[in-house]
Amino acid sequence: GDAAAGIVESGLSHAFERRGREKGSVSGGFTDQGSEFLEEMISTFTFAFPMAGPRTLTTTPAAADFDHQKGINDLLAACGLEGAASVSNPTVGWKYTPANVALATAKIFDSGTAWVVRDIRGSWSLAMTPGEIAIMTCTLSGIVDEFETVSFPTLDYEEQESVNAPSVSGVSPSWGISDEERGWTDLTIACVNDIAEIPDSASSVGKVFDQRSRLITLEMNMRDTDTDLDFTRSELVRTTTPTEDLKATIGTAAGASEAAVAYQIEASNIQVDAYTPGKMGESTKAASTITGRCTGTTDGSEFFLAFL
Repeated sequence: GDAAAGIVESGLSHAFERRGREKGSVSGGFTDQGSEFLEEMISTFTFAFPMAGPRTLTTTPAAADFDHQKGINDLLAACGLEGAASVSNPTVGWKYTPANVALATAKIFDSGTAWVVRDIRGSWSLAMTPGEIAIMTCTLSGIVDEFETVSFPTLDYEEQESVNAPSVSGVSPSWGISDEERGWTDLTIACVNDIAEIPDSASSVGKVFDQRSRLITLEMNMRDTDTDLDFTRSELVRTTTPTEDLKATIGTAAGASEAAVAYQIEASNIQVDAYTPGKMGESTKAASTITGRCTGTTDGSEFFLAFL
């Protein structure tokens, strides 16, 4: 996990609360009598981690070399990113595209105790600050299934502790204008999966979760260009289907027997919903602060994340 987030530099944040049915006040007064216990709920559940490939050494390389660790795969699937082998577009690697969220189960260890949380589903955001390592944060919901007193297991971090994640620098960023290279000062791409809570008497806690919609948005401050002065405004007032993609490759695609750390993002067919003319940081270079959304004409085509 991200050492700058979560409990004791773990990247994991979690908190619990009681759900109950109020008993009402003492007869003839206002003294609270508490509530009848119904459920232990996980009220805060997030996990942040540095964005990188699996960090293991490749072979030829082959697509399977870029398949991520099982825990990351399950986490991304629970947030609606489904991975599969890719032999092209962009290159040999492992490519994640939007899909319906999948169920996951996790065990949270904390000071000699552990919770088993099931039916986990969630949303994700990817913050990409220039010169820093990009951080993905998964915001999750789930059902507390078990609690126990347990010894903390021995963990083997393998390559995670010896191979660095790539920084957001030299990423060949482009958006429209014949893929002209132009950078951003900040970029956050976020996917919100709308998860409904549905009463269900078959569930051990009387409810289940179901996905109702998905929306992938982005917020960025990106340099303008003299090549097309009104590009951003033209996208704002566009009356036809958007076709311009935001692309970037972070790190260098692995060759034979090299650590697989690089990745590529593509936010497809961006619809500009709002923009503010401005400048790049403290410079005098023109830039636009943009709020937009990723779109597509086929399901799952609005975004991809590929490990290379």
